[in-house]
Amino acid sequence: MKTLSSSKLTPQSLADLVKLREDGLIGSKVIKALVPELVKDGGDPVAIVEERDLKFITDPKQIEDVLQGVLNQEVELVTKYKAGEKKLMGPLKGKVMAASRGRIEPELLQKRLDELLSADS
Repeated sequence: MKTLSSSKLTPQSLADLVKLREDGLIGSKVIKALVPELVKDGGDPVAIVEERDLKFITDPKQIEDVLQGVLNQEVELVTKYKAGEKKLMGPLKGKVMAASRGRIEPELLQKRLDELLSADS
């Protein structure tokens, strides 16, 4: 078992990881995935996030493209949702998160899905 003294996670790396989260660039799932690796192997979390393309998508056009792509593929779910089956929001969000590899900030995703699904209703 690793002890704190044998951990390769430096205070600076931990601070960098926290800053990435505070700046809204990564989510808690990325942190949970990186911390064990940083404890074991060390490294620069900023560089790892960049190299592995783990940042949230922030480009509105790219987000819109992902959302529209999923909504266009999931016509049946969208139709049922708009007909009142609001419980289908979960599966729709799941499909968008899968399509984006979890890289759309969940609150933004919820807001945009609500807007898109209430338009044309």
